[in-house]
Amino acid sequence: MVDRYERDGYEIVPEVLLSEEVAVLRPWCERCSGRPADAGRGMWTRDVALSDPMLADLLGRARTLAERFLGEEAVASFAKVHSVSVGHDFGRGWHQALAYQSLPFSPTAINVRLDDLELLVLLDDLTDEDHGLWFAPGYHVAPLMEHRRRADDGGYELVDPDRQIRLDEAQHLPLRAGDGVVYTLGTPHSCWSTPEPEVPVRAIRLGFRTARSLRR
Repeated sequence: MVDRYERDGYEIVPEVLLSEEVAVLRPWCERCSGRPADAGRGMWTRDVALSDPMLADLLGRARTLAERFLGEEAVASFAKVHSVSVGHDFGRGWHQALAYQSLPFSPTAINVRLDDLELLVLLDDLTDEDHGLWFAPGYHVAPLMEHRRRADDGGYELVDPDRQIRLDEAQHLPLRAGDGVVYTLGTPHSCWSTPEPEVPVRAIRLGFRTARSLRR
């Protein structure tokens, strides 16, 4: 498992949460995301306090996972919740999480930090190839790629992704509710849309850094 993470920049972690835990966290995630009860299509994302008691068990488990992949002591850096109910045409394009923490318009200005990782845990099934998560293996050790700001939601996306990554080598990651994927900040990936825009797919995202990197 760790071998693939180090080689490709990501790895699936099955059953991070039990089904009964997923059932409890779904309505909590929905409330935290700020998604209106009568919402139509959209993408709702909110920061959540790491001290929130609803995250306590998951955080402990996730930290153990992070330390396994990082090979040393890890510290949680953020928690976010997502509720996504959009069609394929509004799915998040290819991007690197590093773009949100560095210099997205200076591709050669910074290298990927390998002492950071993220864990995304799904609270709903996301197995449809046309609407699921896609990851491009092996790019996590390269400098930050060229990004641009998205006009619709203020996020970032790769400029001409077929020029910067091998799209034919990208891997679809089918995930069931409770499954997770751990990845480096530099691994290019494409976020999900939903087959039915009125039905949300919810997720929790946790970030970790090595304790050593925080002491620098």
